[in-house]
Amino acid sequence: MSSRYSPSPTRFVLDLQNARSILGKRLSVLQHDQYYFNDEKDLGDIGSLEWCFGEQEVLSMYLLSDGESVGADLLPSGPPASFEIEPNMTCSWRRENLLAGLSATHLENTTICAVEGILDSFNGQEPWMAGFRVTFETGDSLIYLNQGDDAVVLINALPPVIAGLEPASLPQRNGSFGSKAVSRDPPLPTQTGQLLPSAHHRLTACSV
Repeated sequence: MSSRYSPSPTRFVLDLQNARSILGKRLSVLQHDQYYFNDEKDLGDIGSLEWCFGEQEVLSMYLLSDGESVGADLLPSGPPASFEIEPNMTCSWRRENLLAGLSATHLENTTICAVEGILDSFNGQEPWMAGFRVTFETGDSLIYLNQGDDAVVLINALPPVIAGLEPASLPQRNGSFGSKAVSRDPPLPTQTGQLLPSAHHRLTACSV
């Protein structure tokens, strides 16, 4: 396993600094590595993200190998290589436009105005970086979250409200998650990937 995907107790500070490097930049396209099994799209995992900006600038967000954490760096990342489990059973990935798939292309060519890390903790243990939340100048917000080795994206939505999880601890603006006064209709929540909530986890947001 490449050290790029290896967790450590201290790397989340650098990951968050990398993620926040896109502040003030205008998004060109947001791509992801869509998983296919025998050429059939699997909607349970949206894979890694690659944020593309002008002059070939990129930010990659991806899951770490511990099944809990996320990482971010300024290097491009191609989709994983395809492989066969056995004859006629093929796993493959394709680089696709995430916002087009979510009917959220209005976020292309908009400016990033906030980036936060989402920390998860379990029964008082040391927290880990479980996701990122990116807020656009439109007031829309996008969460990239590790849900047990599956990557989930939420637009203008929080993870499910369950016992032990306190979404109010995520900073909110004007009393409404990811929204502010804009000229168009209020943003609608969108989700892709499979959410697997646990009643013993608590999510909080952080920034550096």
